[in-house]
Amino acid sequence: MMKYVQALQTAEFIAKICDTKKEMKVRNIWDYYPELFNEEKQRQEKEQEEENFFTYKQKRQEYAKMHNTRFGGDAACRKK
Repeated sequence: MMKYVQALQTAEFIAKICDTKKEMKVRNIWDYYPELFNEEKQRQEKEQEEENFFTYKQKRQEYAKMHNTRFGGDAACRKK
């Protein structure tokens, strides 16, 4: 069984290299052995969620700066 899983993983990585459209996704180890790597999966999901939130925060800050630059920001509100 382990050799079968190893062959699947090898085939996926080779197919990923040949994927010109970047559509293929390589499975993680917990997709093959869910009962063994449950903690790692949860930790990776938590890290991914934190990274996504951080990226979202940065994009919102950049948008706010661009908006304030374009429309005068706080200075425009104080003039009224």
